[in-house]
Amino acid sequence: GRLVEPEAMMEIIEDHLGQTNKTKSQTQLDLPRILVTAGGTTEPIDEVRHLTNFSTGRTGHQIALSLQEQGYPVTLLQSEYSSAYEGIQNPIRYSTTKDFAEKIKRELVNHDYDYVIHAAAVADYHVETITNGQGELVPGTSKIQGDSPLFLKLAPNPKIIRELRTWSRNKKMKIISFKLTTGPESSLKLESYDSEWIIHNDLKGVQDENHQGTLFNRDSSGHYQAQKTFRTKSEMKKIILDLIQSQGKQS
Repeated sequence: GRLVEPEAMMEIIEDHLGQTNKTKSQTQLDLPRILVTAGGTTEPIDEVRHLTNFSTGRTGHQIALSLQEQGYPVTLLQSEYSSAYEGIQNPIRYSTTKDFAEKIKRELVNHDYDYVIHAAAVADYHVETITNGQGELVPGTSKIQGDSPLFLKLAPNPKIIRELRTWSRNKKMKIISFKLTTGPESSLKLESYDSEWIIHNDLKGVQDENHQGTLFNRDSSGHYQAQKTFRTKSEMKKIILDLIQSQGKQS
């Protein structure tokens, strides 16, 4: 009944943990590596104000968390203003659209991602110039004071979704992107996307767990066809997980 010496016990424990970590690492090598984007970009007006959207980042965060819990190697690129961030290992934070573009490009250039799940709400415009009522330029390098009218000139941002394959180190990488609309499906214009799958939501159907939408897949002719519908975030996450499990690694 004599207890083994502490040193021998530590050797056994360390050897067991080493085997466990090795087995986990080997398992992860067999699974697709996934980059998930979440939240809304911000475009500064001055040091304390910015233009943004209503995206909280919760959808992308929950997708990343679900995949991580299934053992997938996941990287989450998330807005610094997102309201959900718990449980994700080493998320990468971004602010502006320019910052987002630089960080997603760096990830794709330096790592072999099999999938990008692009749920971030990237701003279509940024502030190019600010002028007052007399047409004079107003610098945005500090807090703008006063109660006079201001005029913002907005310039379009580049479409980052179209650059992902160019930047990607893995040329077989597949993309799942999101499309949010506020009107009839006739206004989708999905052909402008370069994604294997598009998840479409309409704003009126997105409320907490109620998250109605449709998964579209691109056929051999380049057109998108409705594949599956869902009513909740849980159903949407399962569709994404089933999709990735059925496709496997892209290398």
